[in-house]
Amino acid sequence: MRKVKEVLRLRALGLNQHQIARSCSIAQSTVHEYMKAAEAAGIGWPPPPDWDDRRLEEVLFPARPEAADRRRQALPDFHAIRQELQSHNT
Repeated sequence: MRKVKEVLRLRALGLNQHQIARSCSIAQSTVHEYMKAAEAAGIGWPPPPDWDDRRLEEVLFPARPEAADRRRQALPDFHAIRQELQSHNT
């Protein structure tokens, strides 16, 4: 959350995404993701004073139910895939 807070702070100072990314040593896409999440949540700098890091994370990056659904899917049969691939190499 330290990086998220720093991105929000630097954005409030008027820095662009490239400058923020260089300052925080993160990718511009990460800066964009953080700023997009903050905008969607209506969060600016400074965040509400009664919010701790956990609350800020919950608001900016809510859990996605579809991600949990993907974890329940069975993994592919890697052994069968390997055998299939090996049968094509001979």
